[in-house]
Amino acid sequence: MVDLATPRRTSPLGAVFDVVSPERVRNLLPVAIVAISSGRVVLVLVVAGIGSLVAGALGWLRRLWSFDGDVLHLDEGVFVRNQRRIPVDRIQHVELERSLRHQLFGLAAVRVETAGGSGAELRLDAVTRQEAEALRSQVLEALRSRAAPVPAGDVDGWDPARHGPVPPPPPEPREVLVRLPPGRLLLAGITGPEVVAVLASIVFAVDALADFGVDPDEIRAVDLDRAALGLLVLVGVPAWFLIAGLIAVVRKWDLTATISGDELRVTYGLLRKHEFVVRTSRVQDARVAQRLLLRPFGRADLRVRSAASGGGDASRVDIPLLDATEIDRVLARVLPDAVPRPRLHPAPPAARRRALVRGTVGALLAATAPSVLAVVASPWWLVPAAIAVVVGPVLGELSYRGLGWAEDRDVHHSRSGALARRTSIVPAARVQSAAVVSTLLQRRRGLASVRLDLASSAVGVLDRRTAECTHIAADVTT
Repeated sequence: MVDLATPRRTSPLGAVFDVVSPERVRNLLPVAIVAISSGRVVLVLVVAGIGSLVAGALGWLRRLWSFDGDVLHLDEGVFVRNQRRIPVDRIQHVELERSLRHQLFGLAAVRVETAGGSGAELRLDAVTRQEAEALRSQVLEALRSRAAPVPAGDVDGWDPARHGPVPPPPPEPREVLVRLPPGRLLLAGITGPEVVAVLASIVFAVDALADFGVDPDEIRAVDLDRAALGLLVLVGVPAWFLIAGLIAVVRKWDLTATISGDELRVTYGLLRKHEFVVRTSRVQDARVAQRLLLRPFGRADLRVRSAASGGGDASRVDIPLLDATEIDRVLARVLPDAVPRPRLHPAPPAARRRALVRGTVGALLAATAPSVLAVVASPWWLVPAAIAVVVGPVLGELSYRGLGWAEDRDVHHSRSGALARRTSIVPAARVQSAAVVSTLLQRRRGLASVRLDLASSAVGVLDRRTAECTHIAADVTT
């Protein structure tokens, strides 16, 4: 067992990693601009690079960390000293990350999340893999011992005077909840945000051609006959979606969710390996997202979120493209009272009228600019204006049909969304506070919404009757 109680430094490569980190590179952009404008590019960049290396080396020398079984210590800072102490019982989860550079040198990055506001995260960017795994296992072991201590009388023949405190029970066998094959990950990328990311990258690449002396207008001016244009579309569109799917496969490769006792562990990644561990007792809420294209096939994405700082990627885990059985299997282990999921009650009829009005008003506003262009430029602008006028009320109706709410076994299920529907699952015990919010237009229709505040996020119950909203807020705060 690795002794982590003695203060130790991270790997010296951490100083190099810090210099080439995206944050440091962004900070050097003004220096690069000055270098280009001054004409002494090499000199300025060499001086800036040496300064960054010296600062990274000094920061590495002053950065010491240790874990004594009760408190995680981190001392760092050159001119301003920062001594951080994180009690183990405040830790929400531990995540291991191994990017390609970490894998090449046998290193890992450890991120420890606690409940709280900004700055509650602790990250060790370059420790050996043995130290990273030892830190994670010792933190989890300490959390287990605090959650379920074993009385001395329960261990036959154990003498605390001779042998010390009774050790915690061994971890339970690990059960695989979900393992996603590459084909499903490919489908997740084709129908997910990766498609938009690839399109944005293509647009950026075409824009960047100007920096290399290629005029994008000349590319657009290339005369293609119908056959060539059709072939370009037939090849380009499948390639676009295929690249998006492959990106998702690489990012989420071999995504596996397992559970042992109350420890949920999710691992994934090919070039950048992630290992996310959170205790189910720290889970705050879950969200089931149904994408428009996958809803007819009964597939949905599941997001499980803990009370870690900031509510970003570090505080949640996403498992895409699960069927109803797989979702219930995960929920039964992380939020047992949420299964079976109840049938949601639709929003009152007044909410439909409000949704249609909002959709119509939004459509009219969206059609204003194309209508003006149709008058001053070309009548073809009437086509997008007409589409906006038709689509607006349709989206309003879909938005109304997406609303739903139910409460069962002190767990609140709230759904919203027009094209993509999201169902938030929140145990009443996790709600920190609740507020009934009603706008002027809502009050005219006897409607209101409820905001359920969690430790690091908020969930809304939208467009219910005012009396019902008051009942929900009172129910979760008493």
